Amino acid sequence: MTRMVWRAWVVVLGSVALATSSACRPKPASVEELYTTRTLGRSYLQRNQLPEAEAEFKKLTKLAPDDPAGYADLGLVYLQAGRYPDAETQLLRARKLDPASTEIGLVLAKLYSLTQRPSDARATLERLGRDTAGNAHVLYALAELDAAQPDSASSRRYEGRLRAVLAVAPANLAVRLKLVDVLARRGAADSAVRQLEEVRRIPPEPPREARIYLDSAIQLLRSGQLAPARTVLDRVFRLLELTAPYQAALDDVRWTDGPIAGRPILTYAPKDFIHGARDRATTDLAKFADATSDAGFPTAAPGVESGPTALATGDIDGNGTDALFVSTWSPTTHKSVAHLYRVQGGFVQDATQRSGISLPQGAAYATFVDYDNDGWMDLFAIGTEGRGHLFRNNGNGTFAEVTAKAGVADVKGARKALFVDLDHDGDLDLLLIGSGQRTVYRNNLDGTFTEATTAFGLAGGSATDAVIADFDGDGRIDLLLTSDHGAALYHNGGAQRFSDVTATSGLAIPGG
Repeated sequence: MTRMVWRAWVVVLGSVALATSSACRPKPASVEELYTTRTLGRSYLQRNQLPEAEAEFKKLTKLAPDDPAGYADLGLVYLQAGRYPDAETQLLRARKLDPASTEIGLVLAKLYSLTQRPSDARATLERLGRDTAGNAHVLYALAELDAAQPDSASSRRYEGRLRAVLAVAPANLAVRLKLVDVLARRGAADSAVRQLEEVRRIPPEPPREARIYLDSAIQLLRSGQLAPARTVLDRVFRLLELTAPYQAALDDVRWTDGPIAGRPILTYAPKDFIHGARDRATTDLAKFADATSDAGFPTAAPGVESGPTALATGDIDGNGTDALFVSTWSPTTHKSVAHLYRVQGGFVQDATQRSGISLPQGAAYATFVDYDNDGWMDLFAIGTEGRGHLFRNNGNGTFAEVTAKAGVADVKGARKALFVDLDHDGDLDLLLIGSGQRTVYRNNLDGTFTEATTAFGLAGGSATDAVIADFDGDGRIDLLLTSDHGAALYHNGGAQRFSDVTATSGLAIPGG
């Protein structure tokens, strides 16, 4: 009887313990809550709102402690914030939960590389390479490690790694161009030509200007002229690196180091080309002579009067030679006069009348830019009367003024214009700076612009100059503006929004 009572009590106590355990166990998170938390966290991370992203991913690791993705995303937040020890802790947790994950391994290898542990990075990547043969991201990461080393053995490995990437991604434009660069530098002209022929076949077709230099580089390499070919190739690389296909190809192989919101398009305006270089400085031998009139430029006697001037260069007809737009003060007409000159063989021809570019008051600023992405360099100018003028290149040597349609006549006192893809949507927006307020016109890519200064978070204050760059390495273009009151740094948070981070950046110095 006693034994039966004892057994009954055991059953009762077991039932109570089970009930108590069930009551204390946390309720599993719903699928909706997990999805919402992860989506919010990644959205914050993409916008570089790191404290908010950290909070969401910490919440995610509590909701799903066995899910490696939460720890990996939290590690990405710390990696982007430069908190490397915290990043390593979270990434190692994720790696322990999912040792076979290529993505987690790549981020961990990137962390090792950033913290000056190349041997750990290489070991991690080589292990990934054995586990996931033919992964382009892993192969390219190994190539970048070799590229950072100056010795000849690393250079040979770098070339081999690039070839290995192309074996699994033969249409990758970025990697093929890097291989061309390696081959040209070591003098393998025939191999470089074969790779350039492949570049020609990779869709989409390169921009018109790049095709001209591409053809020229191939001809120079075929004739064994390696030095001039290298110079032309540098021009090809600069032109193609700014295109969306190149950036997309790079995204297909680059290390997994965080979300990148869009691809920056900095400028399509070509720069003067250097055709040769000397091994040593020869300033004592250099002699210059005034060739203004010999080249075909008009000359005028110096006078006491002066006025605004503007100068811009650009390949307006795709022939590989920059044309010259000049607006200077004329003592005869007592106003600024604009001219467009075509340059051929060191001589110029006035093409103003045929071009259709008409600026009766001249220009105080000008720049060539392909604002409509049609492959032809257009012209934007700020007239001396204070209005904006946009001329669209018709592709036949003539221009049509489209200022009214574009809606960029009102420059609000600006003295300078910068075209840059501020919102990373694949077209060039217009940033106006000068004595008046700073102004942003968003490119709608239908021939029109919309004033969006406030929407971008850039309203208020003026700027005398500006520099565009990705200052924090998050893949988005930031702005550094200068004025009489100092410098101001604006961080691009994505989603068409900038924020003033001058104070936290250390640039808040009056007059700096």
